[in-house]
Amino acid sequence: MTFRARRDDARLRNRHGILVLALGAALVVTTGVHDAAARKKKESVVATINGKHRRWRTKKIGIIVSTNPDSVAIIATVKRPHRLNQFIPGVALTCELSLASTFPVTPVFPQLCVLGYSEIRFSRNPNPKMWGGSNFDGTAAVTFDSLVGGRLTGTFSGTLTSQNNPPNPPVSINGTFSIDVGG
Repeated sequence: MTFRARRDDARLRNRHGILVLALGAALVVTTGVHDAAARKKKESVVATINGKHRRWRTKKIGIIVSTNPDSVAIIATVKRPHRLNQFIPGVALTCELSLASTFPVTPVFPQLCVLGYSEIRFSRNPNPKMWGGSNFDGTAAVTFDSLVGGRLTGTFSGTLTSQNNPPNPPVSINGTFSIDVGG
């Protein structure tokens, strides 16, 4: 009898083992699906400024989406300087845009779009350089290409004028963005 009880116990353990194995396989499969979703293309802003290429990734991009009034603001720069004399470039754009629009969208005045670029050397005596333009004066253009799965993509370009006194030479900027706005 004891032999039979041990055999029945072994069968029961095997059933638990199969159940645990099936549960483990299910976890691996669902975790793999989640990881694949997490590995989707990261947010980025890429720009060419006077022939120099700059790229900002997820941790260096701030996004503000407002629904009243409908607008989108993207700020790409270093969030925290790490050392003295660090060069910190930054791009910012703000546009009136309804996320319920039919894409592609290129806002034209009276829908205002403002594009800015700045450079600063983080030091004891910083001397920020700033340039700006808008679709109102024709110095900047922004196109929102698509909004799919909460990912807003588009392009921006312009010849931005100096906002400093005395003025710096104008800056030519062309770039793309791919950001998550939710939804």
